[in-house]
Amino acid sequence: MKIVVLIENRGPDQLETEHGLSFYIEYDGRKYLLDSGSTAKFMENAKLLNVDLKEVDEAVLSHAHYDHCGGFDELLKYNTRAGLYLRAGTKENCYSMVTKGEEYIGIPRGFLKKWSERIHYIGGDYSLAKGVYLIPHKINCEARTQKSGMFVKTSKGDRPDTFAHEQTMVFHTLKGMVLINSCSHAGIDTIIREVKETFPDKSIYAVLGGFHLMRHTPEQLAYTDGEVQKLAQLLLEEDIEHIYTGHCTGTKGYEIMKKTLGERIEYMETGKTIE
Repeated sequence: MKIVVLIENRGPDQLETEHGLSFYIEYDGRKYLLDSGSTAKFMENAKLLNVDLKEVDEAVLSHAHYDHCGGFDELLKYNTRAGLYLRAGTKENCYSMVTKGEEYIGIPRGFLKKWSERIHYIGGDYSLAKGVYLIPHKINCEARTQKSGMFVKTSKGDRPDTFAHEQTMVFHTLKGMVLINSCSHAGIDTIIREVKETFPDKSIYAVLGGFHLMRHTPEQLAYTDGEVQKLAQLLLEEDIEHIYTGHCTGTKGYEIMKKTLGERIEYMETGKTIE
């Protein structure tokens, strides 16, 4: 299995960076793209990293925020055969409360209609291929979203985002499961529990993605230092050998977790290849 971080919020000077995330994944002879960053900059990085995006077999959206789907329009034009897999609860209705008021943070307006023939809406646990699964949340995530200030607009007014549009990509390997959830809005602890309940006979070998610990800036936490330390301790007790995080974890959150997890945790950067 091979994973390439096509874009993240930091990386070497020769590659593009932005507030966004995109993974290219090779597994069992097939090629996947999970998320597409805020813009199509990830496609320029792919060329420099010798990744041929025309060869991607399937594309997946982890959740319906702009910084994970902003480049899919260009990707679907460039790659004319890959399908895009979204949760059935995905809509263009995600907002966040910021200092200046509410801000739209969702999928580009009109995207879902424009690409409806390439989009697959899925429900429940979904097998994308042998050993590859898309797992939704199975709990109510409102308590977590209240900390982040995120909500959705509905016909009945504004509602806390339950993240029915978020999913975890799970790969089964000989060393254990590899979990990728780009922002872990329900909490990486919740996601680990959900996946272990889904596959009770499997262990978790690696976890990748942001942990959504920051509030507005990488130095500002949505949680207390103690809560972040408790999360790090939980990951240590789960005996997960490799943890790759970044993006919405924030620098302060990462530094706190590093003290507990040591070499088990690494900060993802644009261009990083994991095998």
